[in-house]
Amino acid sequence: MKNKTIKSHDVVGIYVSYLDSAGRERRPVLIIKNQKGDVSFFRMTSQYHNKSLNIKKNYYPIKYWKEAGLKKQSWIDTGKILMVDLASLDSVTKIGTLKTEDIKGLTQFIINSH
Repeated sequence: MKNKTIKSHDVVGIYVSYLDSAGRERRPVLIIKNQKGDVSFFRMTSQYHNKSLNIKKNYYPIKYWKEAGLKKQSWIDTGKILMVDLASLDSVTKIGTLKTEDIKGLTQFIINSH
């Protein structure tokens, strides 16, 4: 996928590595900004209910998750903005795009909680 085709509010799948294991896993992330291949993004998860209250306060519930191309109810982890150079990734797959209602809801959530 070309850099210019990934835009803000796109949900994409990327491979992530974990520090505590040798494996990698494809995970959905929400693109915040793509500036010449330097991409900032939020992590996403479907594992909300088993998290602590302290962690949950950073999670925005995606209302229109099916329309965003996700297979199950998911939350956006707004606790930390991450960055990556797209050229360093093996594979990037566009899953979908957040609906306007979720974009507005996420923006308000961030304003109110941070």
